Amino acid sequence: MNDLYLMCGVPGAGKSTFLKNKIKSNKGVIISRDKIRFSLIKPDEPYFSKEREVTKTLWDKINKELASGNTVFVDQTSLTRKSRKWLLDHIITNNCNHINLIWIDENLKTCLERNEQRKGTRGYVPRESIVNMYNSFEEPSLDEGFYRIFKYNSTNDEITYKGVIL
Repeated sequence: MNDLYLMCGVPGAGKSTFLKNKIKSNKGVIISRDKIRFSLIKPDEPYFSKEREVTKTLWDKINKELASGNTVFVDQTSLTRKSRKWLLDHIITNNCNHINLIWIDENLKTCLERNEQRKGTRGYVPRESIVNMYNSFEEPSLDEGFYRIFKYNSTNDEITYKGVIL
């Protein structure tokens, strides 16, 4: 069987970069909420104009891949207990062995600097939104139903974890 990995971190923390650099393509399927969003909205449409469809497509893709026996990495912010629970409530978890979380722990200054590099692209997030998201972050906990929580620090390229010992 397979595992589900939920990414966690503010925009600019490095979630997509982590997946690109640390997860080999043969390890699983990466499903990005932003890629789904940008495939559904036109360039002149507001960022959240099709959020219901984005969310439903995300859930459907995750469930399809898990049912097919694939390990799945979900690339989205997952900043609060409520947002993580909402996603997990719509996933058919009996299609996977373990539900894990990968927390990309990055300081606000670095997130804002990385975001500035996206200026003029669809991936740019307004500064005040990142600050608000950073301030609303709730540290993930095993009692949310995670088998393991991996915490990645890009400063020293170190991964630590809580949960069941390997």
